[in-house]
Amino acid sequence: MGFEAYHGEKLECRMILYPPQQANYALANYGRISQSEEEFDKAARAQPTPTLNANAGKLDPFGRHTLGDENLEREAFRLQPGEVSPLIGTPQGQVVLKCDRRIAAEPGVTLEQERAKLTQEIRRKKTELESLALFKELSDKAGPRLLLSGTGQPEDLAAETKRLTADLPRTGAPTPRR
Repeated sequence: MGFEAYHGEKLECRMILYPPQQANYALANYGRISQSEEEFDKAARAQPTPTLNANAGKLDPFGRHTLGDENLEREAFRLQPGEVSPLIGTPQGQVVLKCDRRIAAEPGVTLEQERAKLTQEIRRKKTELESLALFKELSDKAGPRLLLSGTGQPEDLAAETKRLTADLPRTGAPTPRR
């Protein structure tokens, strides 16, 4: 799977992600965006996800086994350039993909040539995922509590100085030197 992800066929797509609360809106607008490049582009630039709307929904080229959602990936790899996917339900919301280009697998690269590099890369990624899970578990078990209150708040230095010096004896105002 790692070899196919790194060296197999890839897709260049644009994506519109409708948050879960906009499912009805996605359904109502699907016909319009699926029939017109201009409407798809307009919707991709207006979507609420900042990273997607900044690039008009354009995703980096991706291979199989890289999206983390089998259903989304299956629908994406069914598309030919210019085609629009049906609405795809994901945990993040409703997704519509438009395929811009299919990129052929790298010719002449074999699994045996890449096995050591892939093994190292996959081991590194799995270690990162396990580390994140372990730190979350440790944090949950520790149950940290905030002991200091008001941290992170800007201080009113004048008020704090008055409070600290309130019990000091008052003396006459210093006279300016000439």
